[in-house]
Amino acid sequence: MEENTNPRPEENLPKEGAEENKAVETAQEENAKPETEGTIAEEKTEETKAVGVVHDLSGIEESAPDQIDGEYHPVANPAEVGSDVFAPVHYHNDKTHTIDEDLENIRKTYAKKIGKSSRFNIISIVLMAVSFVGILLTIILNDSEELAWVTWVVFGIALVLIIGSFVGSNIIYKKATGVSMEYLSVYQDAVSGYIAEKLDVKDPLFSAAGTIDDQEVIQAHCFKTINHIRSRCVLRGERNGRPFVTGECVIGIPDKTIEEANARPENLVNLDGTPYVPDPRETTTSTQELPANDMTMIDIDLADELSSHKEREKREKEADRMRKNVAKPVTIRNGLVGRFYSYRLRIDPEESFIICFTGNPENTTLPDYVSNFTPVHVAGLKKNIVVYLADLEKGAKFFDESMVSLLNEIAVDNVVYSLFLSMNSYGVKIGMNLSDDIFELPMRNPVSLGCMDTFVTASQKAFAFVDEVEKRASVLKDEA
Repeated sequence: MEENTNPRPEENLPKEGAEENKAVETAQEENAKPETEGTIAEEKTEETKAVGVVHDLSGIEESAPDQIDGEYHPVANPAEVGSDVFAPVHYHNDKTHTIDEDLENIRKTYAKKIGKSSRFNIISIVLMAVSFVGILLTIILNDSEELAWVTWVVFGIALVLIIGSFVGSNIIYKKATGVSMEYLSVYQDAVSGYIAEKLDVKDPLFSAAGTIDDQEVIQAHCFKTINHIRSRCVLRGERNGRPFVTGECVIGIPDKTIEEANARPENLVNLDGTPYVPDPRETTTSTQELPANDMTMIDIDLADELSSHKEREKREKEADRMRKNVAKPVTIRNGLVGRFYSYRLRIDPEESFIICFTGNPENTTLPDYVSNFTPVHVAGLKKNIVVYLADLEKGAKFFDESMVSLLNEIAVDNVVYSLFLSMNSYGVKIGMNLSDDIFELPMRNPVSLGCMDTFVTASQKAFAFVDEVEKRASVLKDEA
């Protein structure tokens, strides 16, 4: 596999990135060495040099199906060194307010503070513009030598106003930046506190500038090549006595077309190893199941008859706009834009599996790091769920009727666009592609009602499945 030496940065990425992988730097300073456990392998080609990151396997066999030997091209970390200081989470939901109400109160408080800075900046710009105009008009209109002093007075006053406005703008800008960072910290502290409460995370610590260890992300074993990993607003703690980490995260991958990113595996097998033969009556082929309340063409025609001509024209225009958008080629540059969870529940490598919940095609990227995994058909599972097992015999116990029921409860929608759930000898890794209602910090617009609960509910259901897997899996113990 060739190295992508020019990864394209995403415009809407979090400002604070993940810490640059030190192991890769060390490997780049050394000559190419044979690949061994706990090292980084380099393979020189004629034009490029591929770098593969291999995490310390803690005694796992080299031939383990979840062995990490893919490519990672880290970029410089824009976060300030030493800024990832973790402190106890301050937020606690006392049940007298909803999380939406608490977040909205935080938004209103800081929107006022930031709004004052914006108004001062506008005034400063106006003063500087007026000063420039005043100078020009005085020079053009005042051609009398006797009144030359007027020109100098106007020039002096204008210069004072310009310098004063410039200095004041810089001071206010720095203050506004500090307020914005404070807003991010307080807002995300509340989000983290709510997540910790709902997922039963003990001793939660939070840092707005904190980052998730790159290796935690790599160990999800979903993407063969990773261009960059950036994270921020990290929550740490313990869940059931095991280390727990979560934060906002973006995983950059080589460009893919929407068709490549959503290409479902072919030649599925059943859990018993026999080839899966699709039922010809199954006609749904998209990555997301059609909701039960989708309107048929007959329903739409009847609705047209009952609605006004103006409303019908509006729907037709919207349909035309959607058709035009579908026709445009879409490039997928990120495997994840949302939230990442890492939970140190390690299972036997042979029991490893990856589950993908596909949704909005523009926000879905199926894993491509599954050469040692087998795509399987699980009876009763929703059509938008794709399962990969390292070993059919050892993994089948996680997909009986009760477990399938738990997975079917995890829904993708207009808040949680898609997600992956990976369990292997490194632990549990969950990635959720989220809407801007969750991923972006609200400023002018109010907090979207219900979105936070929708996201947290999906997280709870994902961990409910994880907890059931723990009861059936061969759990590995961490070395002392």
